[in-house]
Amino acid sequence: MASPTRVRARYEDGVFKPLAAVELPERTEVELTVVDRRAFDAWWRGHAERMRARTADMASAELDADVDATISEVRQEHARRT
Repeated sequence: MASPTRVRARYEDGVFKPLAAVELPERTEVELTVVDRRAFDAWWRGHAERMRARTADMASAELDADVDATISEVRQEHARRT
């Protein structure tokens, strides 16, 4: 597992338990980013509703152009940092 891999897990009795097999040697140290799926899903639904309301009067071509420009800016920023 050389690259980052998403592992879904359940937190029980003070321990994170993967929901599927993870191929790592025993006692391997890893770094976890914890996301409460229910809270995140609720946040995302609210965010999506707000975005739909804000962009209701915009043409899809205009939205696509804005998204493409943003992706390009993020990639350029990432390239500068690495």
